[in-house]
Amino acid sequence: MPILHPSLKHARANPSTSQTNQNIIALNATSLVNVAFVYFSSDTEMTVTLLNSVAHTVIHRQYVGARGGQAYPVHLTTAWGEGVDYTTSDNGNIYIDLEWVYS
Repeated sequence: MPILHPSLKHARANPSTSQTNQNIIALNATSLVNVAFVYFSSDTEMTVTLLNSVAHTVIHRQYVGARGGQAYPVHLTTAWGEGVDYTTSDNGNIYIDLEWVYS
């Protein structure tokens, strides 16, 4: 997967069981998290939700089909001092890759 900008970092997760409020990008008390690119791939139909890590408010929700993945650019920003958690709606293998930066 190409890096869109040299300063962007990758955050990856590959669970096989349903996850609730699982951290993927650590919070930084003096920054926002900006996510520039998301990639979700699964062998099971499910919904993946990205949330602010403290307040657990939704910043992105996406349905993922059971036949591969989707990758696309986004402009997601957390609340100040928040990281990013994720929740999956079902058991099943899923791969999550986020390109992000603190700002």
